Amino acid sequence: MITVFADIDGTFVEMDPVAPEINVRAVRELQAGDNHFVFISGRSMDQIEPMLETNDLDCDIIFGNGAGYKLLGEEPVYRNELSPENYRAAIEVLEAHDAFYHVHTSDGVFLKPPAVFEGHYQRLLEAARARGDEQMLGGIEWKWNYFSNQCKHEEDLVAYFAAHPEIHVFKLETMDADDVKRNAPRAELEALGLYAYSSMPDNLEIVNPDNTKGHAIEHFLEMFPATTSYGIGDGENDLPMFKVVDVAVAMGNAKPEVKAVCQYVTGNCLDGGMGEFIFKHIL
Repeated sequence: MITVFADIDGTFVEMDPVAPEINVRAVRELQAGDNHFVFISGRSMDQIEPMLETNDLDCDIIFGNGAGYKLLGEEPVYRNELSPENYRAAIEVLEAHDAFYHVHTSDGVFLKPPAVFEGHYQRLLEAARARGDEQMLGGIEWKWNYFSNQCKHEEDLVAYFAAHPEIHVFKLETMDADDVKRNAPRAELEALGLYAYSSMPDNLEIVNPDNTKGHAIEHFLEMFPATTSYGIGDGENDLPMFKVVDVAVAMGNAKPEVKAVCQYVTGNCLDGGMGEFIFKHIL
């Protein structure tokens, strides 16, 4: 049995939730052959499921960069969440750096009331306009609408989570177009024993150190051994995945350091590079 692990953002889809047709067709044909196709993403379940519905797919999922998994027809299983001590300390660091952050949980995505971050949002828009990057600009506007209208807002997130211990907190994520400001908290977060990485050009994600795609894939393959495993991705958080699969595949839009560790480089995300590789080299 072949198992393909594929990232979502920058691999299966870009900002548009509708994937290139060749990607969707590749997933379906791979599954039809009794193989495993697994989405492995830093996204939370409530961010992945609408994308699956949009593309009329049903797949095994590893979410939160390895915080948990959901098998076809089953409920999510949480494995490596952030302890209250971890997320309290991480939030303290982020707030000391005036970071624009949100929190991924088993009950959706939380942040402070968006008005608190209005200045950060305006700086992100200004950066996108200065770069002349229409795709980045559209993505920021989409994210702000998502934060404002689909996420949950609490003035004191630490107090709220303490009052609701049934909620699993598994990732904090920041956004900043300034590389220096975005990465400023990284050393302090890592000194706390946390794993901090970027999955997109303007973000920083903070998780349990066991929350890597590599650890998650090793666990999945213990449950479902594969004759050959493939990993397809484009970001920094895909590097641990590439270390544990048999065949590592970088997207054409990946950074040079990601391409350098892979056996194959396929086409860009927008052109359906993921599906192109599956049809050319697997099916």
